[in-house]
Amino acid sequence: MLEHQLRSAEARPTETELQQIAKRAYDELLADLLTGQRSQPWAAEEQRTANQAMIQRLMDNGGHASVSERDIDQRLAEGWSEDRTANMAQVVRLREKERSSRSDAPVSSG
Repeated sequence: MLEHQLRSAEARPTETELQQIAKRAYDELLADLLTGQRSQPWAAEEQRTANQAMIQRLMDNGGHASVSERDIDQRLAEGWSEDRTANMAQVVRLREKERSSRSDAPVSSG
């Protein structure tokens, strides 16, 4: 969805345009998720547990969810290439490494 919107742009989008595209894509995904959850009221407890696990995962990773095998499988099913999924996973791991090294750094009193 987001990739399609970016490909259709004739010129390089500005940072503001990219943020707007990302927000629209996030809002669409959130609406789809909530619609799906509302359509299955019998699974409310399971959905609540999954939502709590995701929130905990985000908190544990500093607001960013790490890449799981399920994420990679999903991207491959969407048509992403092996190289692209490997690159995505590498970028996420580098961000996590950078974040953890910053949080381990001593605080300057100066």
